[in-house]
Amino acid sequence: MSEGARWAVMACVLGAGLTACAPRGLPRITRVLDGERQLGSFVTPEAYEAFVRAELARARHELPLAATLYARARRGSGGDPLVIARLAEVQHARGLEAEADALLAAGLAADPASEALRMAAGRLAEARGELDQAIASFQRAAEAAPRSALGPLALARVLERLGSPGRAEGVLISYLGRIGGRSVEAARARLALATRRGDLPGTLSAARALLELAPSRAREIRALAAERLEGAEPGIAAALLDSLPERDRDEGLRVQALLLAGQRVEADALLAAGPSERLGGWISHAGLLLEAGNAAGALRLLEEASRGAPSRQASMLRARALLRLDRPAEAAESLVRIPQGIDAEGRALLRHALEARGLGGLGAEQGEI
Repeated sequence: MSEGARWAVMACVLGAGLTACAPRGLPRITRVLDGERQLGSFVTPEAYEAFVRAELARARHELPLAATLYARARRGSGGDPLVIARLAEVQHARGLEAEADALLAAGLAADPASEALRMAAGRLAEARGELDQAIASFQRAAEAAPRSALGPLALARVLERLGSPGRAEGVLISYLGRIGGRSVEAARARLALATRRGDLPGTLSAARALLELAPSRAREIRALAAERLEGAEPGIAAALLDSLPERDRDEGLRVQALLLAGQRVEADALLAAGPSERLGGWISHAGLLLEAGNAAGALRLLEEASRGAPSRQASMLRARALLRLDRPAEAAESLVRIPQGIDAEGRALLRHALEARGLGGLGAEQGEI
């Protein structure tokens, strides 16, 4: 796409936000936005361009330039609330607190029901640690735009920061109910909040709600489950995995979560049911059996599945299983036959096998290689 075309697309997208704010001081015209006829103020092409350039400058953290361009867009849009909000946030970021406050005060005096101005006021208050004021501003933003997710998301964030995760979740649930659950971002925020709280029923409910709204988020939920498992939160990981439809489940990860949670009976049932394909393949299946304490089952699976030339990974697992079964001679034999050669992990296992056979001297030599 050419530079000119990129400017045109960005002007259309970002400019829609300006016109929807109904700025004052310029002729009012009728437009069609998202299929709806709306009455708004005329915004000059120069204001569109200045706004887009200001957004880009802000993204590059070129704040003085962004402030100059936002001011130009403000003049050309008749004092659009969104432009004023952006300009106030840039001046705050530059350390010009009095100017930022004056801009917001003037904007809110002219348009007290502007979501953009209320959100900016809330963000500035939050940045200053004035959390009660931030809450009030975000509540007003939510009232100004009842179907927008911006106010509820920000309000939930501040409430959680204040140590009120239950109230934060209530805000998100109330918002989702109000709009029929049709906000992926709010559904994701609710799920993240439930997992951080360690709320198992809430996690399961939030994950199912997100998947009902956006089935493509299954991969994201699996990744979140893996993250929680690494963080030693097996219950949350299991709840996340339970929310997934059968075709999207990671049974290997679920077994790990069950084992870490001490639910051996459930883990053993999954491992016994198989098949290996649902557990990440036979290597993964064997590793999980070994992790579950079923060395004999792991060895049996490895010997059935790795006939012919075994891989390094299969040989290592076989050696571990044999050592668990107190068969060190066979473990050592499995290790020395690794086709790619033995590495540090393999030498450590071999040393263990040799020492188990009473060949401590040879075992010590492995540690010196």
